[in-house]
Amino acid sequence: MNGNADAVDVSGNDVSLTQLSSGLRLAHLSQMDGFDMRSYIAGRLFWNIDDPGELTVDGQFISDDEMSASVTLGMDVRSEAMQFGIEGTYDGFFSEDNAIGGRLSFGYQF
Repeated sequence: MNGNADAVDVSGNDVSLTQLSSGLRLAHLSQMDGFDMRSYIAGRLFWNIDDPGELTVDGQFISDDEMSASVTLGMDVRSEAMQFGIEGTYDGFFSEDNAIGGRLSFGYQF
């Protein structure tokens, strides 16, 4: 305490998680009408080496899976002045929990 009468002591937990991950991306580059198009598929494997085990945070159960994996499909299109990208990811292979995510990007050079 620092002498402040309004200070509140909040207890907490210490959790340790060590994670090793590895991934692979396969891409195909093609050209059409002045555009470079790169389509790709990527995979990633996650290994929780130092797993905290069964853990709850604010009453929500945090998975204790040792292994999980994700896969991403995407495409990037470029010209000299602009670029456009789209990708989707499914995360949750080998796990009870899963998530779906995506990315949409656009850039233009002035």
